[in-house]
Amino acid sequence: MVDNEVLQQVIEKLGYTNYAEIVNEFQHKVYSTAYTFTQNPHDAEDLSQEIFWLIYQNLQTFKMDSKLSTWIYRIAVNKCLMHRRKEARRNNIAKILPMNKEISNSLADKNQVDMDVIKGEEKDILYKAIECISIKYATVITLRYMQDLGIKEIGQILNLPPRTVETQLFRAKAKLKLSLDTLGYNMEGK
Repeated sequence: MVDNEVLQQVIEKLGYTNYAEIVNEFQHKVYSTAYTFTQNPHDAEDLSQEIFWLIYQNLQTFKMDSKLSTWIYRIAVNKCLMHRRKEARRNNIAKILPMNKEISNSLADKNQVDMDVIKGEEKDILYKAIECISIKYATVITLRYMQDLGIKEIGQILNLPPRTVETQLFRAKAKLKLSLDTLGYNMEGK
């Protein structure tokens, strides 16, 4: 049960006047994290609401031994991982959709893949490729490149040492490249 007085004290210690300010500050990051895991705007919206409900229910337990953003990402990632596991149990068949010729040609014209500038249809291809790699690697790719978090903060979120995060990120990039190749986008020579 949430003690509103204690909750308000925590909110004020964090430098906010009310919970809505926390939601406003983090809603885009939480939604984009959920969308990266679900690839569905409706599921991402539902997950975001569930994540903010969890944050609200547990904010009074926040120990302030890390940044609030790290704590929120940890909750978001854990909730998204639970959702993804639940969905995987429902549907054990991979959801790889063939690319249409227009997207394939668009990707073939690119000289270099830069995750910061991937837009539109190319982003859809990236999401499909991320979905095809293991959740461990998809998580580090999502946090590093989609959420632009540093290695240290990713380590705090996932309870991993920074060197382990770097290793997982290196392996994740290799797996993502293979996944993109499988989807019809060959990065060789690019």
